[in-house]
Amino acid sequence: MARRASCTSRQPGTNGGSTVDPAEIAKFSKLSEEWWNPSGKMAPLHKINPLRLAYIRDAAARKFERNVKSLNCLSGLRVLDIGCGDGTMLDHSLFVYGSNMSNSNAHNHYPLPTSFVGGWKTVKGNRHVVAPEKTPLANVLLTFLDKINVGQDKLGDSTGKLVEA
Repeated sequence: MARRASCTSRQPGTNGGSTVDPAEIAKFSKLSEEWWNPSGKMAPLHKINPLRLAYIRDAAARKFERNVKSLNCLSGLRVLDIGCGDGTMLDHSLFVYGSNMSNSNAHNHYPLPTSFVGGWKTVKGNRHVVAPEKTPLANVLLTFLDKINVGQDKLGDSTGKLVEA
């Protein structure tokens, strides 16, 4: 169900000081049907999302004097979600956290705990998926690419996509 902006507003410059423009609300409400289609009219915006997210994270970390390089640099901060189209930015993002090595002293590539965080439309949440032992990390990444509609049949030493993902 799409969330729509609703507001009472006055025209800019009138008493009340609101700068909400009902024509802009209507324009972007129409666009919301197409907004989250990564292959649609907004595809260029989807392609720069990693840059935008890094910029927002880094700017927030600097603003609140946090270590930008720390994985939990935004921990403890509260963010006001004003919504967008049919969900929040996190609803339409998918992040993968993990490492390519579990024990660097032994150059061990197994096990590699990896987390997917977000709410991309094609990912079913609140699950713990255990891949068969010695599953290449590339299989996880290949599955990730599949979930975000990047057509890729092979990636590095991948042997296939995760079945339950």
